[in-house]
Amino acid sequence: MGKKVLKPGPYLTFLTAGFISGVLLSMTLVTVLISYRIDMFYQRIEYLEAELETRQNQLASLNESINKNRYVLKEVEIIFTTELEASEQVIMKKSLIQKLNPLLGKEVAKIDTDILVEIFDKRILITDSSEYKLRLERLVLSDVLRIWVEAVKMELPI
Repeated sequence: MGKKVLKPGPYLTFLTAGFISGVLLSMTLVTVLISYRIDMFYQRIEYLEAELETRQNQLASLNESINKNRYVLKEVEIIFTTELEASEQVIMKKSLIQKLNPLLGKEVAKIDTDILVEIFDKRILITDSSEYKLRLERLVLSDVLRIWVEAVKMELPI
C-alpha cells in the first residue's frame, strides 16, 4: 500500500514567518533600549569630563596663589535661567568657563566686573545644532563668581 505523504501546509509557513518577525522585532526593541542607555552614558561622561577639566584648572590656579594672603577667586559657576538640553548646556558652560579660566586665582579686588558683563551680555554662542544669544541677568563676585545667564535660541536662516 502506498504511504501518505504529509505536505507542509500554511500552518508551518505562518509559524516560520511569525518566529522570524518576532525575533526581528525583539532585536529591534533591545537595540533601541540599549542605544538609549548608551546615549545617556555619553552625556554623563561629557558632563563629568567638563567638570574634571574645570576642577583641574581651579586647582592649578589655587596652587599658584595658595601662599598669598589675598581674597582670590576660587571658582566660576554659571547658572542658566532657561531650560536647555543637557548636552547643549554642558557645551555652553564649558565654552564660557574657558573664557573665565584666566581669572581663577586672581585677587577679587582687581577683577573688573564691567569686562565680565561685556563678555557675557549679548554674546552669541554656536553649538552643533543651534545658535543661542546670551543675556546676562545677574553677576555676583566673591571667592566664587556666580553668573546667571539667559540663553535665547535663535532661528537659523535657511
